[in-house]
Amino acid sequence: MSALTRTAAAGTAAIALLGASISPAAALEAGEDYATLSNKTISIVEGSMTFIDDGDVFQICDNLADGKGVYGALWYNSYIYTDGYQRVMTLSDGGDSGCDKTPHNIGNGGSYVMTICWGRYPTNPFESTVTGNGPCTHSGEFNE
Repeated sequence: MSALTRTAAAGTAAIALLGASISPAAALEAGEDYATLSNKTISIVEGSMTFIDDGDVFQICDNLADGKGVYGALWYNSYIYTDGYQRVMTLSDGGDSGCDKTPHNIGNGGSYVMTICWGRYPTNPFESTVTGNGPCTHSGEFNE
């Protein structure tokens, strides 16, 4: 391999590393083998929860006028402390028109998971309808 080829390869790797280090929040969704850069939405029939990357805002929307509402939580697992996932934010919507929004700064010192349930707040980051706790779902892990 020539010196020019090695230099070009090293330069390309450095640019890729720089781009990854300054990119906005990325989330890994089920079935993906790499993080994608964008807003993230999780949905159940009763409502949805969205992470809006521009401004680090979370939005929750109730789809049904059934009196129960939808409840979301944001969970954080630090890369430094080994306490596992901790709930750092909750939000809910129901009983009014429109959706509710809450800002929460997403950093890069750990991973985040958002969870939505119908009629109650989630009790752990990986709740789903499959776990038998009613209509719930969760996102893949993401961070800044």
